[in-house]
Amino acid sequence: MPKNLSTVGAATELRFGKNCREDQHDNSVVINASNDKIDATKAGGFYLTPLEISTVFASDGTDATTNTFVAYNQSTKQLFRTQVPMSLTGISSAGSGAQGDLNVNGNLYVTGNVTSIGTVANIHVTNSQFKDGLIEIGTNNTDLTTFDLGHIYNRPVGSSNVAVCYDADATELMIAYTDSSPMDNTNQVDPKLSETMNVHVYGKLYTESNVGVANTAPVHTLSVKDKCFIEADGNHPNVLDVRGNTTIEGAIITNTGGVTKKTYSHKDTIASDLDAAAAALELTFTNHPFYAKIVAQLIDNDDNEVSTMLIDLAGGERGGNDTPHNIALGPISIFGNASTNPWSSTVAVTQTTVVLTPSTDFTVAANSGEGSYSIFIEYISPETAGAITSIERGASGPFLFGY
Repeated sequence: MPKNLSTVGAATELRFGKNCREDQHDNSVVINASNDKIDATKAGGFYLTPLEISTVFASDGTDATTNTFVAYNQSTKQLFRTQVPMSLTGISSAGSGAQGDLNVNGNLYVTGNVTSIGTVANIHVTNSQFKDGLIEIGTNNTDLTTFDLGHIYNRPVGSSNVAVCYDADATELMIAYTDSSPMDNTNQVDPKLSETMNVHVYGKLYTESNVGVANTAPVHTLSVKDKCFIEADGNHPNVLDVRGNTTIEGAIITNTGGVTKKTYSHKDTIASDLDAAAAALELTFTNHPFYAKIVAQLIDNDDNEVSTMLIDLAGGERGGNDTPHNIALGPISIFGNASTNPWSSTVAVTQTTVVLTPSTDFTVAANSGEGSYSIFIEYISPETAGAITSIERGASGPFLFGY
């Protein structure tokens, strides 16, 4: 039968019901109308049983329009009902499912997996961090021809986006400007051919196959458009095949695996008021055996006075590590139009040097003044270390070649 309890003075343990245990902790309240005893050994607890479990908030006694959530104020210790209805958007049953929009104004911590089956996931954050070292794109993809995979970097209005992706149709990795967007329904990225993309690799770049420069289908190790190829043949690991003009600013060194051929060139001015000895050119050779052909031109202050000298010469010692004989001169040919200061036919030689000298001084009185010279040399030696080390004019200091 029901009982009315008016006042329990000075009590710190309140319990109501037949099945209440004596070991109830201080500062606790137990209301037990069930047939089972409950554990109330923790202080500060409010224990109530039984409570109805509602799974659908629509029937009598569980009306979704009148039922509300109950809250507990940790400051006032008050248990009270709220105005938050059971019909709150997203709550449809006592299960874990939720429907409709969910807005979280604070931090959200999820200790389990998160699965989204929507169309678009918008993440508007300043920075993103991922612990996983591998991120998969295109899960369960079965389309091998039209489903591109990669990233599109959005740029401001008026600028093209940047795509780094795998082109499924072309079966290639693409880095390009694009007008495509992840919001497109095509799942394809179209490169913007009117805008070229610069790529800077700060380090080495390795490839296990052919490389094409202005060539999208290279069949050689290195293909530059369709006129220059580098490819191995039966005797050499790399052969350069150029079909057209070739411009080389530096020297040319060929056939280093056999008899080596090197080319040397130099040009400079000759100041006025220099005597012939100070304007002379001295070429220095190594001790290695060699043959060389020199073409030297001397131009006086009159631009139309050009003197040309051709010389064949040979010298050196077999191993390049001992003292050779003096360099031997072959035929010397000097020709040109009328010149007030042609090359001298006297060519001085030592074991490692050859000296070319103008025939007269560069003096204003002799109507000579400032002049210039140019020299080109073909050097052939069975030793790859054989070389011309320098060209020196008077006291101007040597010009060093280094190869």
